[in-house]
Amino acid sequence: MQYSTRQMDRKPDSRGRFLGLWYFFLGLLAFQGAVALASPKHGGEPREASGSPSPQVSRKLIHPSVPFITNQGQTDERVRFYAGVDGGTVYVTRIGEIVYDLPKVSGKAGTTGWSLKEAFVGGAAALVEGAEKAPTEVNYLIGSEKSAWRTNVPTYGRVTLGKVYEGIEVELRAAGATVEKLFHVKPGARPEKIGVRISGATFLRANDKGELEVGTGLGTVVFSRPKAYQTVAGRAHPVEVAYAVDGTSYRFEVGQYDRTKDLVIDPLIQSTFLGGSGGDRVTASAASASNVLVAGTTDSTDFPGTAGGARPALAGPSDGFVALLSSDLKTIIQATYRRI
Repeated sequence: MQYSTRQMDRKPDSRGRFLGLWYFFLGLLAFQGAVALASPKHGGEPREASGSPSPQVSRKLIHPSVPFITNQGQTDERVRFYAGVDGGTVYVTRIGEIVYDLPKVSGKAGTTGWSLKEAFVGGAAALVEGAEKAPTEVNYLIGSEKSAWRTNVPTYGRVTLGKVYEGIEVELRAAGATVEKLFHVKPGARPEKIGVRISGATFLRANDKGELEVGTGLGTVVFSRPKAYQTVAGRAHPVEVAYAVDGTSYRFEVGQYDRTKDLVIDPLIQSTFLGGSGGDRVTASAASASNVLVAGTTDSTDFPGTAGGARPALAGPSDGFVALLSSDLKTIIQATYRRI
């Protein structure tokens, strides 16, 4: 899922803030020129800087491979980790709730975004920790007080929730522009105990493709058809699995499998959001043989809370950003966000 945020069409709060952002972007453009004409440290012959990014860069560069970002005070204190994905942002709270912020782009007053929250029925996260430290480091330079800035914020490829049910552990994994939710069922454990309640959903239903459709006030979120497997002698053997819906909760109906071996149930968190798009804007880019530098604006990290349902779509300021990416646009090496 590629990161997508709300469109921000607001005027500067003051002439001072406008000038501050203007000087910041002048600095970003100067920085992009320096990197574009960089020494061999960044590899190979530099390519010409461009103030008009190519369509390929514009499509892929904002969050090409999205790790989980640690919350070190740059967003709501209830949040432990978050990741930007296609159609919004996924938050993991300190108590193991999973919150989806689904934005809606519209110029009309009163248009709302939507949030969904997943919580485990009859279970609870034992811990919420990052695993598989990612190479990406993120900086948040918010406001003029340096004491409020956060630099070198660590990111992770996985977030573990520990034992949620007896013999069943849960983890979230950043996979490209998608987030997977994996249930690891130990030998002898009962997968029928797994239950997930979705707050903020107007309806839940399994369609004829085996996908889970979740209704919102903005459209339908589609969770991919789940898959389950057991690994035997280094090979994954598929196990039949399907969603079972009960009101605004879902469980898994699992076919026959070897209960003396581990079982993995793997539903994609979100495959499609029908409606909604993003507010990320790329205003400049530059490239060398091994790196791509981009600058632009994006919506700020704005946690929607844990209630689920409608929310204001245009709440929160925009941030300027500069990001250094690998030449294949698959890895963010470093990203810095700045708000005046």
